[in-house]
Amino acid sequence: MAKRYPKICIGDIFKTKKCGDVEVLLYKNAREIDVIFINTGTLRNVASKELRDGAIKDPMCPSIHGIGYRGIGTHMGWVGGESTEVYNRWCGMLGRCYNPSSQDYKRYGLKGVTVCDSWHNFQIFAEWFFRNHRNGFEIDKDILYQNSTIYGPDTCVFIPQSLNKMMTFSDSARGDLPIGVTYRDDCAFKYMACVTDHMTNKRLWKTSKTPREAYEWYVVARKKSISDAAKHYLKLGDISEEVYTALLNYKIEEYKIKDETL
Repeated sequence: MAKRYPKICIGDIFKTKKCGDVEVLLYKNAREIDVIFINTGTLRNVASKELRDGAIKDPMCPSIHGIGYRGIGTHMGWVGGESTEVYNRWCGMLGRCYNPSSQDYKRYGLKGVTVCDSWHNFQIFAEWFFRNHRNGFEIDKDILYQNSTIYGPDTCVFIPQSLNKMMTFSDSARGDLPIGVTYRDDCAFKYMACVTDHMTNKRLWKTSKTPREAYEWYVVARKKSISDAAKHYLKLGDISEEVYTALLNYKIEEYKIKDETL
């Protein structure tokens, strides 16, 4: 004998597995029930079985890294059993900003980098993505507004992958020394500055007696490398005038060292 359930009535509250409670607004028949998610106000038309099972999902309920949600729209996160490129980019961005388990969290979320509220919605991010995306290009948040701590439509641009890599600075090798400078035991002059020439992909380096001397050489070489790259990509049409200007005005981190006697 089939199990009998209580009649579903307007105003009834049902719990879902992951998206909070829903309230019944209209009951047409067992396959057409209008409900509203109490936490977000999202409206859904569902069947009685999924309503009772708590299996209905709210596209406006945060489910990605505790803050991102799918949203209501046509952009798909998964097609044919595989995640889409735009979905992967979105999840990766949210992960490094909000998930302490992400391998990049210490360079982003731990340093206060966030994603603007509108981009918590996958549909809105995807709209921006497809308006601006180019194959082989990556999202950068720091060129237009140097040291920006927000991912959003006003701060982000797509730039060539090679340019994005060039503009990434690493602190791992220098320790307490100024940016661009490392200490070498195997050189007569112990302080070495190194810059990769973006156009030739050759590593340019100079050893110096003091960290400041090495740093000053680094700044000149680094600025030239950025300027040459900016002119190259502008000529190719790979960057806008706005990005070009921002690159030419890019400021190298000021001289910093803990032991000023060096």
